[in-house]
Amino acid sequence: MAHPLHHAESSARKFGGAPSDYQAVHDWFDASKEHLALFTHRALRHHTQGIFEAERVFGLSLTNGAGRDIPVRWIGEQHVREDCRGRIPSLADWLTRIQPEPWMANGRIEDPAVQTCGDPRSDWLAAVDAGKPVHWANEGYRVHRDGLGQYLVTFVRNGSTIGLTDRSGRHLNGAEADFFISEPDRGAAEEKGREVREATSDTSSGAGSG
Repeated sequence: MAHPLHHAESSARKFGGAPSDYQAVHDWFDASKEHLALFTHRALRHHTQGIFEAERVFGLSLTNGAGRDIPVRWIGEQHVREDCRGRIPSLADWLTRIQPEPWMANGRIEDPAVQTCGDPRSDWLAAVDAGKPVHWANEGYRVHRDGLGQYLVTFVRNGSTIGLTDRSGRHLNGAEADFFISEPDRGAAEEKGREVREATSDTSSGAGSG
């Protein structure tokens, strides 16, 4: 198996200049050897597509030490021919010779309804269903469910409404951190309770005096 240096020396003999003028291109073609030290590593770049990819990486040409502009495609073709017995295969020539394995086929699309982590919508939907006072941003925005079962965010002051989620139903219309459940004011609740007790007491007294 040829070393990239040997390819670079071959380029210098063929195009002039020094091996170092071409070393980077030949290193790039053989970089896949880092993953598999078998000739099959060449399937990654030793073909027509790899040669054109080299042009995109190194440019259309390079200037060697002799001042001559050498097309990168020529260098790539030289490298591939030297490694593939004078042939420049296509990418398809390599791919069609891959032995199929079961894991390569029968792909599947993940079900978007299956969440790999907690769904940020679920807690708020459950809270609304439970009748809890859910709000967004401030208590002027109320989250509720309408008669059609749609979850909405309504600005109480003017009735302006948007959906709780976007059209896909998977993303909240607003940052999750901005949603909250309001806690009843303890003082107001106690005052309300006192008023109820007093009203009850007055009613009881009136009934007794009659």
